[in-house]
Amino acid sequence: MDQPYMGYDSPVVFNGWLYNPPKPEPDQTCPACCDCCECGIGVSEVGVRYVNGEVRLSIPVLTAGGFGRPWGHTITYTNRLPASWDLGNGFNWFVEQWPYLLKCVDEEFQTFNYIVFVQSSWTAVWFDFDEMSGDYSPRHAAHYGLTHDTANNVYKLATCEGEIWEFNDWDQTSAPGGSFKRLTTKGGTTIEVVSYTAQCRIAEMRRTYTSGGTTVVESLLYTYFTSCEQRGRLQTVTLRRQVNGGSWTEIARAEFEYYGEADGVECAGDLKRIKVQVLSGTSWQDEAVYYFRYYQMGESNGFARGLKYVVAPESYNRLVTSVGNPDNATDTQVAGFAARFIEYDANKRVKTVKVAGGARSHTFTDTASSHSNSYNNWKMKSVETRPGGSQRIVYTNYVGQAMVDEFKSGAQSWIDYFKFDGNARRIELASPSGVTGNNDSQANLGVSLRSSDGLIRVTDYYASGDGEGHVQFEKVKQGSGGTAIKLKAFEYVARTAGLASVHPVSKETVYRNSDGTGAIDTTYSYSWYTGTVQMEERVTSLPAIPTAQHGSGSADTRTERFDLYGNLTWLKNERGFLTRHTYDIPTGVRTETIEDVDTAQVSDEPTGWTTPSGGGLHLVSEFDADARGRVIETREPWHTIDLAGTATSIRSVQWSVYKDLDGEVWSAAGYATGTAPNYTYTMINPVSITRRDDAGRVTDEIQAVRASTTGKLSASDSFPQSTWVRWSTNSYSDQGDLVWSRVYHTIPASGAGSSGTNYDQTDFGIDAQGRRNKVKTPGGTITRTVFDVRGQAVKTFVGTNDTGATDSE
Repeated sequence: MDQPYMGYDSPVVFNGWLYNPPKPEPDQTCPACCDCCECGIGVSEVGVRYVNGEVRLSIPVLTAGGFGRPWGHTITYTNRLPASWDLGNGFNWFVEQWPYLLKCVDEEFQTFNYIVFVQSSWTAVWFDFDEMSGDYSPRHAAHYGLTHDTANNVYKLATCEGEIWEFNDWDQTSAPGGSFKRLTTKGGTTIEVVSYTAQCRIAEMRRTYTSGGTTVVESLLYTYFTSCEQRGRLQTVTLRRQVNGGSWTEIARAEFEYYGEADGVECAGDLKRIKVQVLSGTSWQDEAVYYFRYYQMGESNGFARGLKYVVAPESYNRLVTSVGNPDNATDTQVAGFAARFIEYDANKRVKTVKVAGGARSHTFTDTASSHSNSYNNWKMKSVETRPGGSQRIVYTNYVGQAMVDEFKSGAQSWIDYFKFDGNARRIELASPSGVTGNNDSQANLGVSLRSSDGLIRVTDYYASGDGEGHVQFEKVKQGSGGTAIKLKAFEYVARTAGLASVHPVSKETVYRNSDGTGAIDTTYSYSWYTGTVQMEERVTSLPAIPTAQHGSGSADTRTERFDLYGNLTWLKNERGFLTRHTYDIPTGVRTETIEDVDTAQVSDEPTGWTTPSGGGLHLVSEFDADARGRVIETREPWHTIDLAGTATSIRSVQWSVYKDLDGEVWSAAGYATGTAPNYTYTMINPVSITRRDDAGRVTDEIQAVRASTTGKLSASDSFPQSTWVRWSTNSYSDQGDLVWSRVYHTIPASGAGSSGTNYDQTDFGIDAQGRRNKVKTPGGTITRTVFDVRGQAVKTFVGTNDTGATDSE
């Protein structure tokens, strides 16, 4: 039965039913901070986790990059919950910025067993509770810590990056137990829930920056539907900012639509559409739209509320052009534009993913083992059959890490083998050159390695000290019987402030010789902001270059200074020359750079820093940005040029104009004369215009001429086709593949013109796996490329007739 979580942890009545639902616990797979989570090992190229057949889909709906820490509204879908759950953004959708703690109690004995930190179904950390000590221990040796602050009724979770996440405990009554309360960054900035709705949903989050008497507040404001059918579900989220308590400036917004009972009771409450919006004047206009469809109860190849179709923004526009209102389109019509079409087996595992409008299909066949839980025992075998018939065969352990990853095409096979220690850390990686096969009748797969051939990478970890759990040595060996040769060694220093802890590298050693000798050391020393784990200064001592190699024979140093938000503010390079950077903290944009600083002209240089002999050019560049953090004007250092026979001081300037609703970015260069801020601007033609579709692909690259060169490039300028002097255009299929590219030599007054008369066209082809394997030039020369299963080019053919050619010949 579906579990509509309404934000309460005590029994509530909803639609006549009495519920006492906890928030959902995801599968116990994938330890936090492990290789498989961070680098994608164990995940198919079409976003399916091999260990549990889970869809891995993440959509960054809104993003904000300032305050030293990206934030926003990112949603992730899962098909692997024990039942369908609604956390406020539609059934089975998580919000990464709405993490929660789940408290697990043994119902029979009423004992408290463990707590789970959940951001998404694949970003979760389990903490086992020791009743005797009251301590929480993370599973799989994850670099996380959890404590219960009973005085303040919060749980505090310390991440491996040095952040502290706080959650309301189950003893207080002002907010739901386990709900997110506050995040404190390494430098002490907080992102905080400032209010909840009457239904205990998060109503607003804020973060604040104060400097020089100016206070900027950034807010994510949430509104929810209040009608019975959609009550409690997110309707809009708005990114906005406020300066010194004034009126709010709205930056961006997302609007959400859900299926209702009229669409079928089995999908009521499923997320239908996301509209990412920008302001045009005083009204919100759609910049990008996502569209989703789901299976209904009893429908073949799926389960009720299982995600069926994902239509991305660019394809959504094509769908609207083709059928009008997508809500009235048949599944067959939607399928031709879907970025993903997903089918499931009886256990809700993905069995088929069709991408690019159904043009390419990936199927998954899974076999489970009964072997005991061990990081080096396989629990799931997943055979992915890819377009063209090649296969990827992946064996995963019980936490989702790939033990064997095999690409297979006919009789050819390439196997990567991974071995782990008792803390789920990878200690060996054998490349295909060293692996001859495996035997899945054995729990550990009985992998056969060449004894004296093939590359094997070996990683050692510290068992204690400041580097505990971190890499100590990176080594290689030739075959399983080879001697491990050191490539690199690492040392660390620990920095702890309160509950937060970080372990940056203090020394990195590279070994030059094949016997592990010839060590070259780079060392790092740090100073820190008081009471934080945010570094204030890092000094890098580089290896000394011998005089025999034309070096000085002594170690040079580079010193970097950072602000509390992690931004590089000052740099002293190896020759002692200084660079200073200034930032707009709310947007994260660099606003000024001074190269070769003259310390007589500034007052905030670090103590003891002075301009070196021969330095002090003091070259100032300035950057202006819009509210979304995009640079719109760059003014470079003053310099003197010969302008119409007169020596003139100018600043080179670059402009960018963002026409979001048109999918265009205009850019131009010019120069400024006069005195700031009342510069006189002159623009130099041409203006570059780049058009992109909603998938971010370039459709047109244009250069145009503005009649007047006086003044900045402006959004009010106009560039009809009659002003164009260069033009190239690209066309894509409904599946998103580049079909042709045209370069114009004679631009028509209007319209596209014709081949030969106005443009030359290059045509492209793709193979079954979506790789570009054909290029036909305007002159008729054809180049075809044959790829192996790994995507490496193995054959190239050049000619003028490819009749009968295939993907393999």
